[in-house]
Parts: sequence; structure tokens; C-alpha cells
Amino acid sequence: MQINQKKLIVVILTSILALLAFFAVYHLYVSTRIEAPISTEIEKISSVQSVQIQNDQEQIMLIVHVEESDNIQRLYCQIEEIVQSHSKKPYQIKIVDHRDQALQEVYDELQLPIYEAVAKYDYDLLNKKIQQRCASSGIDARVFVDHEHLFIQMTQGDAFLAEVINLQLDEPTQQGETK
Repeated sequence: MQINQKKLIVVILTSILALLAFFAVYHLYVSTRIEAPISTEIEKISSVQSVQIQNDQEQIMLIVHVEESDNIQRLYCQIEEIVQSHSKKPYQIKIVDHRDQALQEVYDELQLPIYEAVAKYDYDLLNKKIQQRCASSGIDARVFVDHEHLFIQMTQGDAFLAEVINLQLDEPTQQGETK
């Protein structure tokens, strides 16, 4: 019986080591073949300061710190293209801007018109309301929209706010989602 116990212990330890080796190789593959190329390419974009990637089994989360951009929609689409070219996993992109209290307050005041416009698909009226509200505070604002997202950017001095609002209320998909 001593021999069988030793064989069993050897088999169990070998299995554990094989499993650990598999996970180590998988982690190395993910970090060198997916995360590193995505991060490197995104950081080459002029408005991007840094990228953090959190890769779990369900999705990839990209936290992208940006400087002021003249077109947040273009920047976001560039990031999406890079992610899609390297991975088939669902992903989420979170844009981190340099907003200050004044920009945040104006954005907070615009929450109702923003979500009303999303519900009614009335982006022209939303753009007018945002432009009117921002002009009264000396804020430069731009609004962009595509079939998946509403992009709002505001600039005042050195402060920059960039919001990406998902227009599709489904779960995260291959095409991505934001906050």
C-alpha cells in the first residue's frame, strides 16, 4: 500500500505542476501576443498618455489616459480598431480625461438633456443645448455621434472632459462598450 500512495502523490504533484506550467505559458502568451501589442500601438497615438489593460476571461478592459484631443470620436475609433485587430474578445474602453470641477458641473447639468436626446435620437437639439450652455461658461464643446456612441468633449483652459456614452444598451460586444 505504501507504493500506491507514493505513486498517487507523484501523479497529483505532476498534475499540479503541469497545470501551473499551462497557466504560466497562457499568461505569457496573453501578455506578449495580445496586451503588449495593443498597449504599444495605442500609446503611439498622439493624444494618448498611457494605457492600462486588465484582461480577464470574459473581456478586456482598457483604461486610456488622454490629453486634449480635437476629435474624441476619431481617437476612440482608432483605439477600437487596434483592439479589434489583436483580439476577438469583447472589450470595454474607459477614457480618462483631465476634467476640472467646472467642466464636471456643466456636464452634470447636461445629464437630463443628454439622456433625453439619446432616448429620442435628437442629437441636433442636444448639440444646440450643449453649445448654448457651454458658451455661457466660456467652454468650447464638441458633440459627435455614430451608430454606437455619443461623444461629448469640453475644453476650458487646461481642463479637458471627454465622455463616451454607449447608445446600445446591450451587454458588451465584440465592437466594445464604454463606461
